[in-house]
Amino acid sequence: MNRALGDLPFTDQALDLLDTRFKAILSLKKVIVNFQVYSEEDLSDDRIKIRDRGWTVEITKLPKKKWISVDDRVEFDNEEECNAYNKEWHRHEWQREQEQEDRLWEEEYYNRRRDPY
Repeated sequence: MNRALGDLPFTDQALDLLDTRFKAILSLKKVIVNFQVYSEEDLSDDRIKIRDRGWTVEITKLPKKKWISVDDRVEFDNEEECNAYNKEWHRHEWQREQEQEDRLWEEEYYNRRRDPY
């Protein structure tokens, strides 16, 4: 979802309930809501919903999200490409293990054939 709170019917009710609960805590002086965003998302509607309740809004801009391959060798900027790479890496790894196991069985076979007992 591009929006933090969205236009769901229960959003305002949930925020109202939170606001009531926060106000019941007498020692609570300030409510700070921190949005963590990866890009320049438009949070203006969400900020209005929160500020109307007297809460403070802070925004933390995170660095662009990156996905690291299972072998820690490649960095991707989207999950689909990372998953495709990981799937291929696992396939190659499985194939390599199978080939190694086949070689060991072949060695064992010829060792047994050469054994006179």
